Amino acid sequence: MVIVVVGGAGAMGKAAVRELVDHPEVEKIVIADVRLDAARALINQIGSDKLVACRVDVNDAPSLEAALRGATVTVNCTWYEFNVGVMEACLRANCHYVDLGGLYHVTKKQLALHQQFEAAGLSAVLGMGASPGMTNVCVGMALKRMDRIRGIHIRTGARGGKGFAYAARTIIDELTLKPVIMLRGRLCEVEPFSGRERYVLPDPVGEVEGFYAIHSELATLPNIPGITDVTFRVAFSPHLVAVADVLRDLGLLSSESVEIKGVWVSPKEFLYTYLSRLPEPTDLTEYKAFRVDVRGEEGGREVRRIYEIAVPSRPEWNLRATAVWTGVPAALGAVFVARGEVPPGVHAPDRALDCDDFSAALATRGLSIRESIAEVR
Repeated sequence: MVIVVVGGAGAMGKAAVRELVDHPEVEKIVIADVRLDAARALINQIGSDKLVACRVDVNDAPSLEAALRGATVTVNCTWYEFNVGVMEACLRANCHYVDLGGLYHVTKKQLALHQQFEAAGLSAVLGMGASPGMTNVCVGMALKRMDRIRGIHIRTGARGGKGFAYAARTIIDELTLKPVIMLRGRLCEVEPFSGRERYVLPDPVGEVEGFYAIHSELATLPNIPGITDVTFRVAFSPHLVAVADVLRDLGLLSSESVEIKGVWVSPKEFLYTYLSRLPEPTDLTEYKAFRVDVRGEEGGREVRRIYEIAVPSRPEWNLRATAVWTGVPAALGAVFVARGEVPPGVHAPDRALDCDDFSAALATRGLSIRESIAEVR
């Protein structure tokens, strides 16, 4: 199998590439990135003859399509707003597709491509990282065990690390766009930073304070028959939340263009462009964790199935926990797709995969999801 990692020189892409190198079924990995020098540097660090570097600008559709031709699967590790364009390039190049998530609204647009992928005999798995991704796998495991699911509550958080753990523009969007949640059977938008709650995640993350944030799980999990409640909360560092508050209060997240010395530019676009040029954070003290609380009926009883994981950074890869717990599942997802284990069409991980098999594969890569059950009284 030949796998192209678009954005392969970024943090998430690096983790996916390092994971794929270790798979004997993978014959060739193309690190496709607009920064050719960074792609070549990664090849020199890893030292595998499976790796090839290729300069690709996702805004240049013909060159993107050319890079994907001949590939079995594309793993898209670019910014989420490029997802639809990369998927369309996969259709033209006759290539399967995996990505890291579309932050709800883009995921909705991607799901609309289901019939085109199905007709082409191609498979696409949306949101195959940590959250979305492993969180969906947890729900898929619960679906196999429970007779009926009524509620899914996802809580994530981190400990340690400095700066923006992944694309700054994605984090700012998560902090400032209106979250979507499902309550009593209805999807609704709520205010950013609402739903504040203190909760405990697996050690060493421990107790954190989280709030509702826009996320891809809400674009797919509410489709489960009989479900009435789905929520997603994230706990960012207080410092990062304060920064987002200041940016919003100053109007620096506005999309309305202003003229500066004859050039029209929006504050938001300037901010995103500037932040994208900052060096990647190198602090490896970070830990990431989530808890997925699935509530419903099983064997005539009301139960909760709890799924938890905590992931450390990997110094041997020189990558933070955020990159590891996102890139590794995406790489594994690409292998499952390449093996023909995902049906044609566009799917969320909980519908695309045998989630028990995938969880077992994650465990062999140091990502062990812990499952427990409690009766609700």
